[in-house]
Amino acid sequence: MSKFLGFFRSEKTILAVYLLIALITYIQCLVLGKSSYNNFTIFREAFFHLVNHQNLHLEYPAQYYDLFLYTPAFTVFFLPFSLPPVAVGLFLWLIFSTLFSFWAIKKLPVSQDSKVFIWWFCLLELNTSLHNVQTNSSIAALCLLTFACLERRLLFWAALCPAIAFCIKGYGVIVVVLYLFYPEKIKTGGYFILCLAALMLLPLPFTGAQRWVEIYQEWYECLQSDRKVNIGLGVMGVLNVFFPGKINILLVQIAGILGLLLTTGILYWFSAASRQIRLRWQFLAYLLIWVIIFNHAAESASYITAISGVAVWYVFSDRTGIDKFWLAFVFFFSILAPFDVYPSFIRSHFFGPYCIKAIGCIGVWCSLQLSLLKQTNLWYPKSI
Repeated sequence: MSKFLGFFRSEKTILAVYLLIALITYIQCLVLGKSSYNNFTIFREAFFHLVNHQNLHLEYPAQYYDLFLYTPAFTVFFLPFSLPPVAVGLFLWLIFSTLFSFWAIKKLPVSQDSKVFIWWFCLLELNTSLHNVQTNSSIAALCLLTFACLERRLLFWAALCPAIAFCIKGYGVIVVVLYLFYPEKIKTGGYFILCLAALMLLPLPFTGAQRWVEIYQEWYECLQSDRKVNIGLGVMGVLNVFFPGKINILLVQIAGILGLLLTTGILYWFSAASRQIRLRWQFLAYLLIWVIIFNHAAESASYITAISGVAVWYVFSDRTGIDKFWLAFVFFFSILAPFDVYPSFIRSHFFGPYCIKAIGCIGVWCSLQLSLLKQTNLWYPKSI
C-alpha cells in the first residue's frame, strides 16, 4: 500500500500525468479539427493582424469566430507559438501551458505533501483549461509565482510576473495587492510599474508610435463593449438566476471591489497576524477566488485560477467539517461539472443555467472572508 501511495506522490508520476493530459488534448484537437482550437487560432493570427496594422479586436470570420480580447502586448508574447506551423505551435503551446502550471506549483514554499495535493486537486481543472486552449492556466501560474517570489524576496520577479499576467489578461494584476504585506512594498511596486511600462511597449517596433497608441485605444474600446454583453459565471451569474435581467453588472463589481478594499485595509491596519505566513497564504487564496467570481467575463475555463485558490485555502484551513464539505462541493460540482461523469442533460439544463460551478467557489470565498476578519483586532478587540 505504501508503494502504491508513494507512486502517486512521486513528482515524476504527477509530471508524467500532466504531460499525458497535454498530449491527449493535442491529439483530440488534431482529430476534431480547427474549431476545437479556435482560441489558439485567435492568439496566433493576432500577431499577423498587428504587423499588418489591422484592428486586433474586430471579427475575422474567415479565420476564426469570437474576438481577440487580450492586450496588444500579448501578440508579441505569443510569437514563439505564432511563427511555427499551426500543428507545431499548438503542440508547443499545450506543453508550455502544462509545464508552466506544474512548475509554478513546484516553486510554492510549502511542504511536498501540500504540493502533491495542489497538483492533483488542480489537475482536472487544468484539463478543462487545456481543452479550451486558453491562457487561464498561465494566469493562475503567474499569480502563484508572484507569491512564491514575494516569500523569497525576489522583488524583480515578483514585479515581472503580475506585469506579464496583466498584459495577457488584465485580471492577473490582482496579486499586486499582496505587496502590502511585505516590507519592501514600495520598491516592489516601483519595479512593477517599470516592468509593465516596458512590456506594454513591446508592440512598438512592429507598429510605430502613432499606430501603437491606436491599438491600445482599440483594445480599451473592445473591453468596454465586452462588459456590456457578458454577465460571467460567478456572483453576477448566480444573482441573475434569482433576478433574471435585473442585475447591474457594474454595481455588483463595484460592491465586490469595495469589499476587497475594505478587507485589505482591515487586514493591513488592524491585523496583528498580517505578518504571519498563514494569513498571507489565505489572502492569496482569497484574491485568486475573488478575481474570478467577480469577473464579468468568467467562464468555465477561467476557473483554474479560482480552483488554485481553493487548493491553497484548504492546505492552510483548519480542516473543519464545513471546510471538508466545501472542498468536496468544489470537487464534485465545480471541477467535475464539465465532465461526462454527469449526463449531458444535467450539464446543459442544470449546471449551466444555474451557475452551479460558481457556487462552491463563492462558498469558499465567504468562508475565507470570515476567517480573515477573525484574525483582526476588530473581531477580537484588545481589552481596555
